[in-house]
Amino acid sequence: VSSDGATYKLAARTNGPARMGVLTASFAAGSDPDTSATLAVDLSASRGTLLSGTQSDADLGHTLCYVANAPSGYELVSYESASLTGANAYALGTYLRRGLYGTAIADHAIGAAFTRLDDAIVKLSYDKSQIGSTIYLKLVSFNLWSGGTQQLADVTAYPHIITGPPLPPNVTGFAAQQSGVVVAFGWDAVNDVALKGYDIGYAPQGT
Repeated sequence: VSSDGATYKLAARTNGPARMGVLTASFAAGSDPDTSATLAVDLSASRGTLLSGTQSDADLGHTLCYVANAPSGYELVSYESASLTGANAYALGTYLRRGLYGTAIADHAIGAAFTRLDDAIVKLSYDKSQIGSTIYLKLVSFNLWSGGTQQLADVTAYPHIITGPPLPPNVTGFAAQQSGVVVAFGWDAVNDVALKGYDIGYAPQGT
């Protein structure tokens, strides 16, 4: 990874492929939880396999998956059951959680990208000061004996703009009630997966 596209440092290493593939049928927008839709996927590209979980696993995101939208964006989905329908092909359903972690529930077309988000996925952390900046990623492969690593100069640099999470929605239902020298503030909780807390500010009236 590089901040200037010239000087790189090792950020992570992973062995083996991620469980990735494509949708073999359209996957329409639905409710959350979704008990009527089926997510049909083919993991032949990675020779991936999937195991069933429980409803609790779906609720907790233990079977989290990435499903690409068209033409851009994605939805995070988790599932309860995985039924084998062919070689490296599965029907995910029974109980689906849709639009997890603030992603939008959407329609997905045949051929859309699919990935099981597990320990095979490399995760890179960033500081809030980096939001809005561009980083550059290079992926250098190596052989079964951890040798023969490609040279940085021989692989493509992929730029990525760090956007950060979206802004949380505005607070609603705000109220203040004074009792003696104490003022109690109250408001409706903001429903946002990235929410850490609230800042409360005050100023003279009219400013």
